[in-house]
Order: sequence, then structure tokens, then C-alpha cells
Amino acid sequence: MRRRIRYGSKNQDVVVIVKAVANAVAGEPVAVDFTIHPNPVVLGTKNPIGEVYLFPNGSPQDWGDKLQAFLAGNVHRKLIDAGMIPVAKGGEEAGTSTATGLPEEFSLNGDDWLNLLDDIRRSGQRVRVRVFAAQELRAGDPISLRFEVKHAP
Repeated sequence: MRRRIRYGSKNQDVVVIVKAVANAVAGEPVAVDFTIHPNPVVLGTKNPIGEVYLFPNGSPQDWGDKLQAFLAGNVHRKLIDAGMIPVAKGGEEAGTSTATGLPEEFSLNGDDWLNLLDDIRRSGQRVRVRVFAAQELRAGDPISLRFEVKHAP
């Protein structure tokens, strides 16, 4: 669970992450661990987080696999390096989105994924896909991405 709170005498923005430290039975008290992280703005909307070049002459599965690997590897690493606090889920919730196969912290639903692949297909030639933050992001915000697909020289 993520919730923005004010903490300390300086009224600074922080993120408090609460984790259960042991399994518990439903309805019983749960021991938890709190960690507090600063919550500065870490990404703006103007500078790209990353870019990849794709050729739409293969199958949509090929472009999708390349794009997925780029987002899950390069872009994910850059988000963490910028200061984003990764989502840590345990138990049955752990893993990736079934719609896209991307880490769960990405805000990219199945329709957005298909629209992105369709933009690449329609280009008919080599494209550059640039990834941006869809809005200014603080360290503890959910990640929302914007994509720019343009013909590449």
C-alpha cells in the first residue's frame, strides 16, 4: 500500500513502505516493518527515459519481444537509477502483468500495448520508439509512461 504523508518538522514529502514480516492468519494481528524514504521529484516529462529502434519487417511478436525486453531491462533500470522506489509484492501477487509481461509497476494496459504495436506496424519502416514519463514522477509514484513512435533515418 502506498500513501503520501507529511513527516518531520520540515514537512517533507516521504514514502512509507509497510511490509509484513511474517505470515499471519486472517483476522489476527500482523507484525510489520516500516521503512521511510524521501519522495523527491525524480523524473520530468521532457527528457526521454530511453529509446529503441525497431524494424517492422518481422512479425508483431518479434517487435513485441524486443520492446518488452527493452522496457523490462533498460527502461526499468533507468527508472530505478533515477530514484523510483520499485514495487515489491510478495506471495501470489508477485510477478509481471499477464497482459504485457512487463514488471507490474509499469502502467501499460493491454489496449495501450496493442496500440503501441499497431503504431509500429503502420509505420512500414524503421522506427524510433522513445519512452517518457507521462507526468512528473516522484520516487514513490506509480510509473506512468508515454511513448513516441517516429520514422527513423
